[in-house]
Amino acid sequence: MTKGSGSVLSTIKNDDTQHWEVRVDMPGDGGIVKFEYQLNSNELREVKGLSSSFEYEIEPGNGLINYSNAKVLRLVRLTEILSNGNLKKI
Repeated sequence: MTKGSGSVLSTIKNDDTQHWEVRVDMPGDGGIVKFEYQLNSNELREVKGLSSSFEYEIEPGNGLINYSNAKVLRLVRLTEILSNGNLKKI
């Protein structure tokens, strides 16, 4: 698991919609991650890994769970779906 600060690759800020997108090159071989914020509500809207490797940690704060816990929860849910034979659009 890679920890540390990444390097900002690009930022896009739209003052009309108060939307901000930041792309970060994660330390080591962590890949590129996109963060989307809603500035007027200080809300983290989306965190999305855009390229591999996906071996990094993100601690978003504001009471949100960290990235590694989110991956575990998603894997548990997918396992439940597959074991029940209910593979549909997730």
